[in-house]
Formats: sequence, structure tokens, C-alpha cells
Amino acid sequence: MRDLNSRRKEITTETMIEEILRLIKTYGLDEFTPMIQTIQLQYKNIQDQISLYKEQLHRYEGDGRQAVIAQKRAKVMQSFKEEESMIQSEIHSYEQTIATYIRKQLATLRQEQESLERELASVQSVLSRYEDLQKQNQRLVDAIASEKDKLNALREERRRTLDNVLTDDEATELEKKRAELDASERDEAALMVELEGLLKGKDTSLSLNSSLQSEDVETQIKRLEKRHLLMRHVCEEYVTEGKECGNSVAIAMEILFRNGGDMLLSDLKNEMKKVIQGNPSAVLSTIYSLVGNQIIRIDRSTKEQRVICLV
Repeated sequence: MRDLNSRRKEITTETMIEEILRLIKTYGLDEFTPMIQTIQLQYKNIQDQISLYKEQLHRYEGDGRQAVIAQKRAKVMQSFKEEESMIQSEIHSYEQTIATYIRKQLATLRQEQESLERELASVQSVLSRYEDLQKQNQRLVDAIASEKDKLNALREERRRTLDNVLTDDEATELEKKRAELDASERDEAALMVELEGLLKGKDTSLSLNSSLQSEDVETQIKRLEKRHLLMRHVCEEYVTEGKECGNSVAIAMEILFRNGGDMLLSDLKNEMKKVIQGNPSAVLSTIYSLVGNQIIRIDRSTKEQRVICLV
């Protein structure tokens, strides 16, 4: 706890402002730039006022110098404390705004992920129907080929049989019937070719639609993964800065990150109590605030409850 307090004292207001400006520039949060620039200007005015008071103090001489110096010093320190308190309050408000922004971005990412999962399930269903249709087409082709073979075999057998028992007139009539049958078979063959062409066209269209949907899903997944990595990096930066200031939320997130984002609830409580000393109630309130903000989830399906980080 002493180390944490000493590190907090080493962080000056000027250093904090510069670090916040760096984070804004890094992550493109331009909407916060005017507010931080206003704080930076106020801090500079305070420094200029202190320098002016120091110059005025050197001008005083005589018996009343010490009294004047003490009076001026008291006014300067009081003014500085008030301005410092106001700047710290604005910085705290800025941190809360950043946290709210991160929560909204995480909620948006979760919604996009659910939408992509639904689209992926739809594409998989289309692919499954396409595979079933291909199998059905193959069975139809095999059945047609088998029936043709049987028909040819029966035709040859009947021709050999009838040639041995028919008269000339009956043979002539049979030839006519055979010609009509051949014409009918040719018509049937043309219809089968047309049917196969329609089936192939349907297969090609379905394959093209499935390919386009699959490529779109892959693009959406890559974009989601990229945004998720960016949000994870923002959270890690926030955790690093918050831990140095003793922020209980940042301490809890740092412990979860160190354990791979998945650990027992009891272990998380014990680890936090080692760092946050003298305030046991802050541990539970911090954990359930993270649950409420949908940053972590408590899995109660097992005997020993586990905490899972959703970032």
C-alpha cells in the first residue's frame, strides 16, 4: 500500500495530462481533445501565476517581508490546491467517460458477433442443403443409367425372340413399332439432357450464392477480430494507468488478465484483498460492478464458481 501511494505521488498533473493526450491521439478519440486542452491551459495559468508571485516576493524588503511572504505563500497554496482539485475532478470525469465509451464499444462488438454467428449458421444450412441436393442428383443419374441398361437388355431379348416366330407382315409391323419406340426414346433422351442442364444450372447458382455468403462472413469475422484486438489493447492501457492510481476496477482486471481471463471467484477475491487492504467491501462491489457492466461473467454451473473475462 505504501508503494502504491508513493507511486501515485510521483505522477504529476502535467504527466497525467500528457499521457491522456497520448492515449487520445493513439486511439483517435478526438472528441475528448478540447476538454483536455482546456485542462492543460488552466494548469499552465496556475504555473504562470505561481511564477509571478515568486517574482513579487523577491521585491519585498524590510521588517514586513516575512509576513508578506507568508501571506502570499498561503494565498498561492490555497489557489493552487483549489485549481489542482478542480483538475483532478475533471480528470476523474474523463476516466469515467472513457470507461463508458469502452462499455458501449464492447456491447456493439458483442451484437456484431451474434449477428455474424447467425449469418454463419445460415450459410452452413445452405451448404448442407446444397450437399443433399448433389447426393439426390447423383442418385437420380445412377437410377436413369440403370433403367437404360435394363431397357436395352429387354429390348434385345425381345427382338431375338420375336424374329424367330413372326411372319413377314408381322415383322414389318414390328419394325414400324420399333421406329416409333426409337423416336420416343430419342425424345426421352432429349428431355433427360434438358433436365440435367437445369439441375447443373441450379447447382452452379446455389454454389455461387454460398461462396459469396461465405466470403462476406469471413470478411465480417476478420473485421470483428480486428476491432476486438483494438478494444483489448485499450482496456490493457486503461488497466495499466488505473492500477498505478490504485483503481480497484483496474486491479481486478489486471489480475484476470494475468490469469488468462479465467479463474476461480474465490481466488480473485483473495488476490484483490492482498492489494486492496483495509477495505474488504470494495472487493465485492468492484466484482459485481464489472458483472453489471458486462465486462466479466460469473459461471455458477460448477461447484466452484468461476469468473470469465468477456473482453
